[in-house]
Amino acid sequence: MATNNAGSKNTNQVITSNFMTPQGVAVTPKYIITSSYDHEYRGASILSIIDRSTGKHLKNVIL
Repeated sequence: MATNNAGSKNTNQVITSNFMTPQGVAVTPKYIITSSYDHEYRGASILSIIDRSTGKHLKNVIL
């Protein structure tokens, strides 16, 4: 999972994390939205947007 470096906002520095920990979920009529944080605390938290009807991953939003 690619995420921004949590300690350097606005640097456009991207890191890769294999240990994203799910934190919460929200369900809307069209989407499933999950929040996750980097278990190693190197990267930023993310929201993952999933199409509810197809199960297709649409995008990640880096927080």
